[in-house]
Amino acid sequence: MPSANFIADGYTQPGYVQPVARLHDALRFRFRPVLAEERSRLTDSAQSATATGYLRQVAALLAEKLVDWDIADPLGNEVEISPANALRLQPELLLKLQQIVLGAVASDLDPRWPDEQINRLADEELAAAAAGCSIGEARQQESEKN
Repeated sequence: MPSANFIADGYTQPGYVQPVARLHDALRFRFRPVLAEERSRLTDSAQSATATGYLRQVAALLAEKLVDWDIADPLGNEVEISPANALRLQPELLLKLQQIVLGAVASDLDPRWPDEQINRLADEELAAAAAGCSIGEARQQESEKN
């Protein structure tokens, strides 16, 4: 299992969004975490962009950071990762995906993950809570110590 403390080139993390009854199905994906500098640039651009412009920037960043996802169209065909397709996700699903990739919240626990991976995520969430910051900030701080 790769370390979550340092985001090396090519490093990916698994992600999962739990299904919400009558709203959206589960989503499994892999992503390259957004670095603090990238997150800051997005925050800076939010100050001058319209809400629609900001959402398009988020979609572009997600399309850049997502390695794969299990999104399919109604016929079961795989949906390509792109900014346009990210904007077509159910809004609450898009918001949760954004929060996970940006490091604002931890991924939901995927019932298919091994215990080791679940325990590591629980440890990261605890460290973030103890530090009073987001899980992404806690991971960044830990990587700076190494």
